[in-house]
Amino acid sequence: MAALVTSADYYAGADRDYLLSLADCWNERIEDWTYVVDGRLGRDLGLPGYYIRLAPRPDEGGPEGIVSRRNVMHGDVPAGELIGMEFLYLVRTGLRSADDPRVVATVKLVDKLLAAQTPAGIGYYRYNGDGYGEHEDGAPFDGQGVGRLWPLLTGERGHFALSEGADVTPYLEAMMRMVGRGGLIPEQIWDSADITDFGLETGKPTGSAMPLVWAHSEFLKLLAAHQTGTPAEQFDAVVTRYRGAPPVAATWHWRETSAFSRLPVGRGLSIEATQPLSLHIGFNNWRRVKDVQLVENGLGMFVYHLHPEALTGISSVQFTFFDPAREQWRGRDFKIDIVGK
Repeated sequence: MAALVTSADYYAGADRDYLLSLADCWNERIEDWTYVVDGRLGRDLGLPGYYIRLAPRPDEGGPEGIVSRRNVMHGDVPAGELIGMEFLYLVRTGLRSADDPRVVATVKLVDKLLAAQTPAGIGYYRYNGDGYGEHEDGAPFDGQGVGRLWPLLTGERGHFALSEGADVTPYLEAMMRMVGRGGLIPEQIWDSADITDFGLETGKPTGSAMPLVWAHSEFLKLLAAHQTGTPAEQFDAVVTRYRGAPPVAATWHWRETSAFSRLPVGRGLSIEATQPLSLHIGFNNWRRVKDVQLVENGLGMFVYHLHPEALTGISSVQFTFFDPAREQWRGRDFKIDIVGK
């Protein structure tokens, strides 16, 4: 979303408008895809909701679906019970403010479930239930194991502290103490009692990748942000457009990869595909049926756009696709209900 906004000025006319419209739509829908209300993980803290790490596609359950963790035995878990720190980039890029109640609640949950103190300083797990790391006895990761603390996540938490106006020095100093003997930052540090047989020392590198260049870059970016007061990923165009809050998008963009079944009244609808398909579309339970061709825009997407005025008095839109190249119907009907605000 930040990339769409910052790149839009390199385009003109309809292409520029399309990029900004798509960014607005995705930004407004972030919480539909990644936020759960009254989730099990937050109940002990009395949290109204929280951002999750990832979710299946909407037609596979979305936040209510199942995520498979392949690095642990019996790794299937409800998406709503898996959290990480990826949501902090919403603040870091300027899409959400640091004091957004949803962000604040999720930070509380992260600090409870993913943070751990070590002699080097505070570290964070990639997500709850991660299996990417040495086994309990220190034996190397063999496709399964126990996830350990990631120094780069200490840097990511430091970036959020910066957005709150807090001192980031403790996070920088912790990352500096997590290095190996050569001064390199590892992918993970050990979080349990020392195991000399495997050379594992609490707060020091595990047998994971070292150096992890991603971690080194995170340290340097946090160091720079400490001086400038602004993360490297935050651009004026994004901050100016959104002011840290979700927009009310004029148009919602429907794709099979980001489908929706409900469209707020008063919005436009853009039905899109990555190939030149024909659209068989009807309204209010297949009335006023017509066939139209998706039209390619300047960015390689094939689009049929309905302005809000065209949806006045419409309660639902039904459609399916025909592929002229294969002379084949999609074999599935889609429906979008037009709902009140």
